[in-house]
Amino acid sequence: MEGLTFRPSVNQRRQKKKAEEVGGNRISITKDPQRFMQMLKEKQAEKSRKIDEAQRGKEAQELAACTFQPKKGTVLPSYHTRRTREAQAKRTAPRQPDKVAPEWR
Repeated sequence: MEGLTFRPSVNQRRQKKKAEEVGGNRISITKDPQRFMQMLKEKQAEKSRKIDEAQRGKEAQELAACTFQPKKGTVLPSYHTRRTREAQAKRTAPRQPDKVAPEWR
């Protein structure tokens, strides 16, 4: 064996994974379920917070692009108010029956 020059290349990711399993950097659901669930909830909360933050930023950006601002307290034209009153009167007035043919005896 002394005269051999071959050295196998070892997968670095596999060695790292093995070290994590031994070192305990990974959380296993079977070994510590409480800690695993806590980490899972924290990750979900962080993801939700990021999504909400991005959505608020997008809404603010869209609102910044809006330039229309209505004038409040303006008086309506007279023809418009007259038409509104007429329509209101038609709706509230009692309805007259249609012409009925006379009854013959």
